[in-house]
Amino acid sequence: AELRGHHQPAKNLAFSSDGKTLAVSQRDSVKLWDLESQRALMVLPTSRTSNTRYVKFTADGRQLLFGGPDEHLPCLPVNAYL
Repeated sequence: AELRGHHQPAKNLAFSSDGKTLAVSQRDSVKLWDLESQRALMVLPTSRTSNTRYVKFTADGRQLLFGGPDEHLPCLPVNAYL
């Protein structure tokens, strides 16, 4: 499927446990996609220098972990966006 509106190269991908949501890390953001509607649910800006390398949903799908080379992994509650 083509996700329209995704303009930067994807660095990492993570699927939610139910397979309905895709998290994509880019150079300066993490974007959540609803795969059924192929629409962006939210865009989380990150620092242009953060170089987000990791993106992973928790097992229950309620939070998203993401981080860069400093290995700092913030937790984002995503259930409000799903």
